[in-house]
Amino acid sequence: MGAIIRDSSGRCLGAASLPLHGFCSPEIAEAMALPSAVAVTRDKGYDKAIFASDCLTLIQRLTSKAPDRSQAGSIVKDIKSLAVGFSSVSYCHIPRSLNEAAHVLARSCNLASVGFISDCAPECIRKTLCIDVI
Repeated sequence: MGAIIRDSSGRCLGAASLPLHGFCSPEIAEAMALPSAVAVTRDKGYDKAIFASDCLTLIQRLTSKAPDRSQAGSIVKDIKSLAVGFSSVSYCHIPRSLNEAAHVLARSCNLASVGFISDCAPECIRKTLCIDVI
């Protein structure tokens, strides 16, 4: 998984990456990455957050009040529980073209099989961050 933490102007405040192996669907992989992103954001002391994903079905599940009985349902429930501690939290869908830095970060972690948390933008995504302006 790759997560980019940005401020309201889009500036990179940090990044996190963890290898996730063996997931068959993009929605499940994206859902499995989000609890880590929520935890890192909370651990860094932020109390307001917008979590963005290019997986529209996941965002729809996260914003729905209806019980989720899908394969991702238990993960969605966990994400919602983890996010309760924020004073403000929302989820938004973004096009894949604006989420490229997170994908580059995730691929670089899978190649290295090592996770990390950084307070700055890792070298592997610096050029991409200039393109990914949300």
